[in-house]
Amino acid sequence: MFLSGLCINCKEGCKECAMMLGLAKKEIRKGHVKQVEREMRAITCGADPTTPEYACYVEPCKDFRRIMTRLKRGDSLVQLCMDYGFC
Repeated sequence: MFLSGLCINCKEGCKECAMMLGLAKKEIRKGHVKQVEREMRAITCGADPTTPEYACYVEPCKDFRRIMTRLKRGDSLVQLCMDYGFC
């Protein structure tokens, strides 16, 4: 779901983060929670923080559960991205 360049360009990273979380939120509302969790875990936990596009992933899996909880309860996507350093 994440596009390349996520952490290289802050403005693009913010836009891509909100877009990705928006898609995830829609799928959660449709009842595809487990599928979203599986895909997001693969993306965030599989990211290599030593590469430039994922440099902002200091601890990729650390906040995963909290992000999912906030998506489920309907928090603002931009605020969520800002809180995790993508904006």
